[in-house]
Amino acid sequence: MISSVCKAAGIIRDGHSDKSGRAVSIPGKGRGAAAPYANDEEPRLSELMDDLVLRRLMASDGVRPEQLMAVVAEARSRLMAK
Repeated sequence: MISSVCKAAGIIRDGHSDKSGRAVSIPGKGRGAAAPYANDEEPRLSELMDDLVLRRLMASDGVRPEQLMAVVAEARSRLMAK
């Protein structure tokens, strides 16, 4: 999820460039930075949904957790149908 958000925003991993061609990096991915998750895996959705910062961001955008989970369930259903 994090990588797809970064890709949608035009941010790619270290050593790559954004849409304008400028070199960019992802926070926490610089030299000597430790990966926040084992084997550089992304967090589970349940972990993200338990994050207070994410909850506050969603609330400021008027998004309720059950709305987001409904969108995720619909996307999952569509992907599984293919």
